[in-house]
Amino acid sequence: MVNDSEYLEIVSRISSLIDYNPETGSMIWLKKESGRDWKRWNSCRAGRECGTITPMGYRKIFFRPESGITFRIYCHRIVWFMFYGKLPDGVIDHINQDKSDNRISNLRDVPHRINMQNQKRRSTNTSGFMGVSWNKACKKWHASACILGKHHYLGLFDDLDEANRVIVDFRIKNGFSELHGISTDLVDKQ
Repeated sequence: MVNDSEYLEIVSRISSLIDYNPETGSMIWLKKESGRDWKRWNSCRAGRECGTITPMGYRKIFFRPESGITFRIYCHRIVWFMFYGKLPDGVIDHINQDKSDNRISNLRDVPHRINMQNQKRRSTNTSGFMGVSWNKACKKWHASACILGKHHYLGLFDDLDEANRVIVDFRIKNGFSELHGISTDLVDKQ
């Protein structure tokens, strides 16, 4: 287990090996001039994009310093550190919901609850609207939302669009992102 100061040291070290472009969000490994296995580093990493895309869509760096322990660190956390000189207080939210878009203008340090209010509609959603589902027993559309782990029942509706309007109004009143619940395809086109 790594303590906070060790983690900060690793992030700082990784940051010193990266050329970050805040306009594009690209992170390119720098060339090493000396040090442990610098020739191998330069042939394998220098000039290449940092990290790999995880199944969840985030860019992540795997880094193994001399200690031999492999660290897995999200690139957006490194970008935050590079730009602000500190780790985030909360979680990093990708404002446009593109988890691999690490432009500093697309990142914000927010509490977990705010991050949860800026989610894409899940691929398993069948109604087309986040928070709206079909209630087989009542043969109506069921509308509900969750804030801070508390579920809010918003009603049963004959009309799908009416159920969605109620959900959207509830979200606006409770500070959700305007992109919350939007289709992944629609977000990518914006």
